[in-house]
Amino acid sequence: MVKKNVIKVITTVTLLSSLALPVQAATSFSDINNSYAKDAIQKLANEGILNGIGEGKFSPTGTITRQDFAIVLAKALNLDTTQAPATFTFSDIPSDHYAFKYVEAAVKAGLIKGNGDGTFGNGQSLSRQDMAVIFVRALGVDAKGKAADLKFSDASSISDYAKDAVGAAVELGLISGNTEGTFNPTGNAERQAVAQVASKFLKVAETNKSQNPEPSPLKPSQPTTPTTPTTNNNTSGGGGGGGSTPVVAPTITSITPSSGSTAGGNIITITGTGFTNATAVKFGATPATSFSIVSSTQITAVVPAGTAGAVNVSVATPNGTGSKAGGYTYADGPTVTSLNVTSGLLAGGNTVIITGTRFTGATAVKFGTVNATSFTVDSDTQITAVVPAGTAGAVNVSVVTPNGTGSKTEGYTYAQASSPFGSVHLLATIAEAAVMGGDDVPFNNNGPLNNIAHMAGTTILTVSETGVYKIDYSANIAAAIIAPGMTPQLAVAVNGVVDPSTRVSALAPTGEVSGSALLSLTAGDVVTLRNDSLALIPLNLNLAPAVGAQLNLVKVDQAPAGSVHQLATIADATVIGGADVPFSNNGPLDNVNHTAGTTAVTVTQSGVYKIDYSVNTMAGIGSQLALAVNGAVDPSTRVSALAPTGEVSGSALLSLTAGDVVTLRNDSPVPFTLNLAPGVGAQLNLVKVEQAPAGSVHQIATIADAIVFGGADVPFSNNGPLDNVNHTEGTTAVTVTQSGVYKIDYSVNTTAGIGSQLALAVNGAVDPSTRVSALAPTGEVSGSALLSLTAGDVVTLRNDSPVPFILNLAPGVGAQINLIKVGENIID
Repeated sequence: MVKKNVIKVITTVTLLSSLALPVQAATSFSDINNSYAKDAIQKLANEGILNGIGEGKFSPTGTITRQDFAIVLAKALNLDTTQAPATFTFSDIPSDHYAFKYVEAAVKAGLIKGNGDGTFGNGQSLSRQDMAVIFVRALGVDAKGKAADLKFSDASSISDYAKDAVGAAVELGLISGNTEGTFNPTGNAERQAVAQVASKFLKVAETNKSQNPEPSPLKPSQPTTPTTPTTNNNTSGGGGGGGSTPVVAPTITSITPSSGSTAGGNIITITGTGFTNATAVKFGATPATSFSIVSSTQITAVVPAGTAGAVNVSVATPNGTGSKAGGYTYADGPTVTSLNVTSGLLAGGNTVIITGTRFTGATAVKFGTVNATSFTVDSDTQITAVVPAGTAGAVNVSVVTPNGTGSKTEGYTYAQASSPFGSVHLLATIAEAAVMGGDDVPFNNNGPLNNIAHMAGTTILTVSETGVYKIDYSANIAAAIIAPGMTPQLAVAVNGVVDPSTRVSALAPTGEVSGSALLSLTAGDVVTLRNDSLALIPLNLNLAPAVGAQLNLVKVDQAPAGSVHQLATIADATVIGGADVPFSNNGPLDNVNHTAGTTAVTVTQSGVYKIDYSVNTMAGIGSQLALAVNGAVDPSTRVSALAPTGEVSGSALLSLTAGDVVTLRNDSPVPFTLNLAPGVGAQLNLVKVEQAPAGSVHQIATIADAIVFGGADVPFSNNGPLDNVNHTEGTTAVTVTQSGVYKIDYSVNTTAGIGSQLALAVNGAVDPSTRVSALAPTGEVSGSALLSLTAGDVVTLRNDSPVPFILNLAPGVGAQINLIKVGENIID
């Protein structure tokens, strides 16, 4: 027999009035035919206790909100809704709210309460366990101990405050579990379930009324624990079963972490007891940004913004409030004021000193979104960090501590590598045009210099950074003494000592002698260009009106370069038609593989490579030099040997894939004989340059007019790889789209044109340092320059003389121009 309490008497009295109401006109819903609660829905709708959702529908599986349940409860109990207070109880159920009088009547009857923060929970769904609690409370039965009778497989998931009430509701037949033996206590109560339970509730109430015919008009007691929602899983909270559960306020034992930035945002874990159905978490007087009840002993919360200092942390539940004095400390986060180094290469690696405040306990240093390679907290105001790799552009530099993050906006800039570079050349201002054997070439004019020192009129270039340098060098000879053992030779000397791999012999009486080398240099090394022959054998330089000698250095190991090497040919001096040149010596190798004595050079990184290649021949007129990739010749690299002796060279930009094999080939049926003693007979240099703006254009036989008249620019018919360098096939102009210093290699291969002159023009004006004269009737005229260019500048290759030259177009390439950005413009 279920024991009744005082409130049951009141509810049965009011219920008599409810049952005595006249039956309203029958209501029909089109969507309840398949509902298990069809009869209950129809009955309660006809009695005016339940309403549909409009358009003749009830939505049986829809959820019911707290305010709509209050309406059902008030109507089922026939509560007095005519005595609503002048002032609303809950801020979210004002006096003009459609449920205002019903909510206030239910509150007055002591059946429901709000969230504990002045709100009712308007719009929140009602949970199944809370529906049971409220209906059992409305019956006024003693539910104590009924939890012991629960048989549901998820009974342990029912909140402590609701277990007895659910047990009583099951015993009374108000509610039952799901078919699989669960109750789903925190699931939302469906509208059809509310109708079913309400219908059963009315029958139980009528039965209880007949067993207590003389009700007492006592005022209903307030429930011990009000129904309140949690912020977890949309349950609507609820009090204990009619006051049978002891009221125990929550306690807080620890908070982790216990400090953070005044900006808030920390996610903390609160540990303690009695957290079930918590309604609020506060930091001082400020509610948490959000919180989640993990269990009855743990809550996670997002800390709101606050002011520096310690504040109490509190957790509120329907059973009271627990607090931890000074449980959380707001502290100002770090600040970043400066970096001693504010820019560097994309590869990272710079060591920087970061200055600021409150660095103690720093957990991370970031450049943009990337963690520093490593860092050390030197003091509360200083951190030393190693910069990680990044992409071009400015990034924020931030220091992260438990108290927040401090940042320096655009504190560090990743830049395309600006390599040490230098360009020097000899013009007619030095009267002594003959450089005797053993002497170094003096240079009277400087091109751009970046961390490479040279004084005009002297012979030496001094490098200030250690690394691998790409060195291009040339002399234009007006007359040379050619006799057995009396051949002048050009070479590069480092600290006074000639590097044997750079020796190039002057085999023709007039014309160009040039070379390209990759040398490992140390900061402070002195580089000179030497006549490396007997004292009586001069190099007679052609100085007027063109340049007689050039020397360019670019540091390529930190520049936009990845793979570099230099090779020199082996003793077998004859390369027959169709054969590749074998190389006996390696210069610096970086991600490029070669075995001494073999022909194949294998690249291990994909990218665009700048490749310089040359042979110095004693015989081989009519032969042709070319680069082959994986055995197939690239047509843009073919250069014909037009003179009986001398140099044949080329410069190309090729897109290669890791694993590609590059060889230097005699791409003709005519053999050529290399000059090996004492100079180098062949050279091959590769530099990976795809990180820099680069462009390669060349002319082959697709342009019929092979004559370039005096003052005219060379048209180019074919493009190699272009990156931020624009050119339209068939035109003369090459346009750069980024400002900076550019390494430019240029050449023509002529069948006629002695006395003509080749030069680079920028925006129509010839740069005097790029003029090279055609001294031989046939053959190659080439140059290498470092020029400071501005975005939008137009570069052309010009016949800077009144004498026309005729390009050799078939079957080789008649002209080439390659541009690579090697650094930023230098501002004095």
